[in-house]
Amino acid sequence: YRQASAHDPAHVDALSDMGDTLIELGRLTEALPILERAVALRPNHVPALNNRANALQFLGRASEALEGFGQALAHDPGNPYVLFNRGNALLSLKRFAEAEADARQALARDPANIGAHFVLGKALTRQGKHAAALQTFDRLIALQSGNAAAWCDRGAVLASLGRHREAWASYDKSLALDPDLAVAWYGSALLYSSLLQHDAALKCFQRVLALEPDNAEAACKLGEALRPLGRDEEALMAFADALRIDPDYPFVRGEVAWLKLHRCNWAGLEAAIEATVRGVREGKLASMPLDLITMSDSAADQLACARAYTGHICKNPAAALWRGEQYGNPRIRLAYVSADFRDHPVAYLIADLLERHDRSRFEVFGYSLGAEGARRLGARA
Repeated sequence: YRQASAHDPAHVDALSDMGDTLIELGRLTEALPILERAVALRPNHVPALNNRANALQFLGRASEALEGFGQALAHDPGNPYVLFNRGNALLSLKRFAEAEADARQALARDPANIGAHFVLGKALTRQGKHAAALQTFDRLIALQSGNAAAWCDRGAVLASLGRHREAWASYDKSLALDPDLAVAWYGSALLYSSLLQHDAALKCFQRVLALEPDNAEAACKLGEALRPLGRDEEALMAFADALRIDPDYPFVRGEVAWLKLHRCNWAGLEAAIEATVRGVREGKLASMPLDLITMSDSAADQLACARAYTGHICKNPAAALWRGEQYGNPRIRLAYVSADFRDHPVAYLIADLLERHDRSRFEVFGYSLGAEGARRLGARA
């Protein structure tokens, strides 16, 4: 490509292909100016526009990439390769319904398009449409049975559906095809953790970190897997690694301070608490709300922490069920919602309160979010 472009500096096809090759090699900062040049020479050259947008996407400039894919589609509206690439950009921007639409349009034009199947499966997964996502990955595997990433994504969907044995089988198949696929080890680790098989999870997280030493999420999860095994000092080391990689990784500072308190590990405790509280006051995800109670008795701190946590886990909250309607019930309706209507301290402390409500004035409901309260106290609460 360099020889062709040296012979003819205005050879747009050569410039576009050279940029694409550099992207494949991971040399993104070299690829982008070459592709910019190709687009400047021929603004309607769809492959160059597509490749330039891909370079921007891989450089983390998703909004610019989205605009670039739009320019390519303006010249070739139904191009399936540009559509699935734009779908990838939309996925990174968390615009999942639009990504789904692009992938479906690409597949309508090219039903065997592997990339479009991936985008569609991921978009459906992120929207909670797990059954449809599973069908998508099954179709992808029927087209390309040796695709390790497809088996891995299928495993993640099966895990979300609670079909654990099938999920393990998919992850095992993925790793048989590619033993160094870190995301498959990570998915296996999460599955083991969800089933409280901490030793197995630990080995998988360690494998992820051997492949990706700078994976802050895996380092944090390794710490979480070590804690139930009573290996708290090792857990502190794992959390320290996560903070080294990403000083603002969600909730890890609070984990460190809480674990030091729990273990009466006074070394560096004051600094750990100060860093956690400072992070909360700066609006960061520095601690889980319940952990912070052990570090700060400030109502303002606790409110800021709760708001940050809620905003993190409820990015797309459901619409409120109450729309302002007025009710004329003869008794006040009062509901208690808890995961602890069972043999648990909360149930011990609240049972008497629940019994003391004047049923002539209050209609009392209980909604259990946790284990069934089959024992005596759970049934009483």
